[in-house]
Amino acid sequence: MDYACAAALALRHHPRADVLGMSMRRLPEFLLNVQGYEDITLLGIGLESNPALLETALARLAKRNVKIRWISALPLPETLPNSLREKLDTFVAGEGVLRLVEMVVAVEHLKFQVRHGQVPFNFQEIGSEEIGSDK
Repeated sequence: MDYACAAALALRHHPRADVLGMSMRRLPEFLLNVQGYEDITLLGIGLESNPALLETALARLAKRNVKIRWISALPLPETLPNSLREKLDTFVAGEGVLRLVEMVVAVEHLKFQVRHGQVPFNFQEIGSEEIGSDK
């Protein structure tokens, strides 16, 4: 249920996104052949079915500058090679996947605002000691 709600939340912030249900078995082949995307978010899908094919697919996507994000309630499997891990922006939900998607979407929105000169606050008002603190 959390993943369905998280997908709905992501879709709310990216209304033109495609949401596809997929098994981890089908994922590597799909990514190997997918066209027309600049950003792909993998939400709660396992990566262990065919790591070699998945790594090939991710390398192809990286060459086309496609950003791949993996969001899950579980950490990346220990069996995945580092060469595959490096090709993913990984987000693991400590507070639950719904909260994590909410945070990822908020950060992406802030990055968009910064790129387009629409910063909602003055960065210079934030002291460098506050950045990254637990305040």
